[in-house]
This record gives sequence, C-alpha cells and structure tokens, in this order.
Amino acid sequence: MKKIGFILVMGLAFFIVTGCSDGADEKEKENQTAAEEDVDSAQGVEDEKAVDAEETDGESEAADDTFLGTIDDTEVIALEDYPEENWLKLETEEDVQSRAFLDGDTVYTITRDDEAVAYSTDGKKLWQSEALPYPIRRTVVLTEDYLLINTETSEGETAYIEALDKKTGKSVYRINLDKYNDLSELYVLDDAIYFAAGIRSNPDDLLFSDTFTFHKHSLKDGKAIWEKDIDMFTVNTKGALFQFAQKDDLFYYVNEDSEIVALDKETGEQAWAVEGPEKYRYTLPFLSEDKLYVMGQEVIWSYDAATGDKISEFAFEGGVTDFASPYPAFHGSTVVYQDVDFDTGLSTIWAADLDQGEEIWSVNLPEEDYLYTAHMMNDTLYLLTEKRDKELEEPTKVIKLDPESGKQLESIALDEKVGAGPGSVYISADSHQDGAYISAFYDDIIYFIK
Repeated sequence: MKKIGFILVMGLAFFIVTGCSDGADEKEKENQTAAEEDVDSAQGVEDEKAVDAEETDGESEAADDTFLGTIDDTEVIALEDYPEENWLKLETEEDVQSRAFLDGDTVYTITRDDEAVAYSTDGKKLWQSEALPYPIRRTVVLTEDYLLINTETSEGETAYIEALDKKTGKSVYRINLDKYNDLSELYVLDDAIYFAAGIRSNPDDLLFSDTFTFHKHSLKDGKAIWEKDIDMFTVNTKGALFQFAQKDDLFYYVNEDSEIVALDKETGEQAWAVEGPEKYRYTLPFLSEDKLYVMGQEVIWSYDAATGDKISEFAFEGGVTDFASPYPAFHGSTVVYQDVDFDTGLSTIWAADLDQGEEIWSVNLPEEDYLYTAHMMNDTLYLLTEKRDKELEEPTKVIKLDPESGKQLESIALDEKVGAGPGSVYISADSHQDGAYISAFYDDIIYFIK
C-alpha cells in the first residue's frame, strides 16, 4: 500500500479505538453528525408512532397483546453450574484483537501484540506467529488447514493476505496486495478465497477507496483466478468497513447509488442490481432461507435472494440505531431487533413476521440493562446483555429465547463483562458466531458458549 494510504487509515483506526478525538478527520465528524441526525429522525418517527398509538385504541390493544413484559433476570445460572460441555473460558497471555475460533481442542486468535496464536483448551500456548500490524480490526478466517489473516506493515508499504498452517503457525503463502488501500472481509467457499479490494484515486482527499475490484484466489496456494471491476462499496456502519452477504452462488453488497448488487461467485460478474432504500440503517444485507433483507431508516425491504425481485416492505416499530444496536437476527421470516427509548434508555426487543407483515412479540430488558449483541443459533435466540453503567462490574448475561414466541428458556451469567458499553467499538471486545458456539472476548478473556 502507499504510505499516505496507511497514514489515513491509521487516523481512522485511532478514531475508531478512541471513539472521538480532537484530531478526527472532518469526514468522520460529518459521519458522526449524520448518525446523530439519524437518531433525531428516528426519535421523531418514534414520537409520531406513539401519538398514533394513543389516538387509536384498537392499535394500542393489538400492541399490548404482543408485549410479554420484562425479561426475568432473577433466575440466572452461574457459569460453573452450566453443563461444562456447553462452554469454554480461556485466559490469554495478551489482550485479544480479533475473532477467536474453537476448533476441536484448539483456540486460534490474533493478539493486540500483532501475533497469531494457538492455545490448547486448557490454556497452553501451542504456537505464535508474528502478524505484522494492521490499522483496524483485521479479518481472520479459519479453514480446514489454514488461519487466514490480512496484514500491513507499520510503514504502510506492504500488505498481503497470509495463510498460516494452523498446526504449526508457519507461513504457507502470501497474496500480495501492495497497491490496494482497503480490503473487505475474507470469504472461503469451495476451495477459493473471495474478497474485494479498493484503491483511493486521490489519497490526499479521500478517507476510503472509490474504486473496487472483486477477487477470487485459490485457497490451496493463493494464486489469482480472476479479478473483476465492481461498483464502489458503501462504507458499512458496523463491524468491518466493507462486507458482503453470501448465499449459494451470489455475493451481495450495497453500492454508492444505494442499489443492492449481486455478484456471481463463479465469474465475478454482476448478476443483478436492484433499488434499495434511499437511506440504510445497516448497509450489510441479511439472508434468511430464500430471502434477502435490507434495513432502511424505518422500513425493512425483502427480496428474492436468487433474482432480486422485491417482495415486500415492513415498517418496523421504534427507533433502532445503527451504531448503538447489534445487527438484527433472523429465523425464517422472523426478524428480531432492539429498539432503544432515547429518553429513558429502556431497551425493547421486538420480533416481527415479515411474511405476515406484523409484530409477533416484544419484551423489555430490565431498566438498567442494554443489549450488547444478539445471535441466532440452533433455532434459539441468544441475547448477551449487560448493565449500562460502565462502573458496575456485574458480568454479562446470556439469555436464551424462543425466537417465534419470545419465551425465555434460560439465562447464564458469565464470570466477567465482555462488552465495553453501549455503542462501543473498543478493539479488544467483540462477539461472533463460531460454528456451534457464540464466541465473545474482552481484553485477555475469551468465552465460547452454546
């Protein structure tokens, strides 16, 4: 990568890690202002809906019929009393920087010291391998044979995707990416690696890339198979800056014209592009069964995932915010998302059947709690909740719900907090679904739970 590109990205990384600084780029300030306007807009929508509900008794009664009350946090299982085959807690020697993976009796991750590491499940370090610095949270993918990571030198002049042998940590090959300024997450399908790479045509003026290519490389040896020009990405508002959704033979993303674009994984060519919302809550599309969903400011749009044909629109309740709420979770045609009351901070979990176009249940979190993240796994909704007050040291709770009825199944208390507060983008705290487990880490503690 060019040196100036590295400097700009490092500036972004500092903004992301610290939340806000005196030296933040003006573009980032504009983005933050836009996000705050989104909150004000969402608040206005919420207020209008509240007035409508007061004026229409029938609608109020219907809403009351779906409200299940407040989640019970009194009967909570201590982690030590939870079946040991359903969880693992690992303490690492250094703070964790990126996703952690549990594969048999081995855990893999990247540390804040820029090292790829492997631990046995009893805490013994098996190997470590230098992973040259990357300015923001890096992409890590575990395959049958490799740990794939993206890497950049501190001078910003060398960048590559590296495949490490997951048994030894030794480098097997590198995919050179020196000329690129931005990289999407990595995706591995059918013995091939897919990703998008971007270039800033004017690095002095641009914070993000304005030209992109879609790449396919051999997973076995890293050799290029093809590279195709694609439309410019819209920067994502959560997680990695550039992400695809993927299903069957198609990759999906949102371009600079707010269109939803589908790319063919065999050829890299555009399969179709369709109109999306003018403004998005999340620019990452979501997939469930044979449908693709995108979340606008006030409406969820659904499409046929194969053809792009638009199916329906659903106006959702509340003022969900992209930077303060986790991604929605999908179970068939059911979507579950968080609504935050901007005056009280009260969090409500809503569920709606998008095929039927109606809310089916809602529950409140306890008044002092917020939703850190949500995952759908094995037909169960997992909510990770914490106290809003950062000074409180109460541990994270894992609350299991039936996604179709909202019934509370069980609650488990971890030993520590794994979140850094509402809307935080602290680099040493994250969660994701790792195969059969929900993986969450904070500093030097990693949890896997199911």
